[in-house]
Amino acid sequence: KTLATKYPKFVNLHPTYVILMLKDYPPEKENKALVDILLELQKELPENCYKVIFCEESEKCKVKLNEIINKDVNVTVTEFPSIYIVTDNNITEIRKDQFSKESLKDLLV
Repeated sequence: KTLATKYPKFVNLHPTYVILMLKDYPPEKENKALVDILLELQKELPENCYKVIFCEESEKCKVKLNEIINKDVNVTVTEFPSIYIVTDNNITEIRKDQFSKESLKDLLV
């Protein structure tokens, strides 16, 4: 209880998830930069959960998020790379022009 009152940001029953969807493994050079951004954000904002998902299909990919966020949600990805921010009751897709560390950090803080 003392930790929860002193550090409420770190004790959260429903953390924010940042999910990066990529088409191919291993990631290409530009997609590798996105993975590096997620790793840097994970060090700076450890209260969030970060996940990278690789899709095998070429045009669109259906992803079941129930194993990641414990909710029965399916997402169909048609554009790669895609970043989703999932909060308790919202799923937000981030546009490609916002794929920078600063803009993602502003959305997560």
